Amino acid sequence: MPFDLGWIWIPVVALVALGVIVVTVWVFNRDLTSGGPRSTTGGGGNMFGGLAEVFDPGAHRAELEKERMRHQAVATPAPGPRPDQRARVVTDKFGNPVSFVVNPRPAPSTPDAG
Repeated sequence: MPFDLGWIWIPVVALVALGVIVVTVWVFNRDLTSGGPRSTTGGGGNMFGGLAEVFDPGAHRAELEKERMRHQAVATPAPGPRPDQRARVVTDKFGNPVSFVVNPRPAPSTPDAG
């Protein structure tokens, strides 16, 4: 009596499909949690981005804030002393401190009596 293997393909296909799904989820989860240039926000950077937004909104907002802070511009002060600045550090062209300058305050002006 020969052994019939016609039904064995169903669990084999199911196990292969389950293995592909598990590997895909693991790869995308690793991509979401790793830092560096491949790190994406939870918005739409990968196929599970929407799930992170729905099931963990705090982490999604934190990831968006981190991305916003990474791309924000650096505020640079205007060159020269500010009028309200009392003292400043003078640096050379390499940024090393050279001296310290104290700007004298002008005497308070009194209105003329007339």
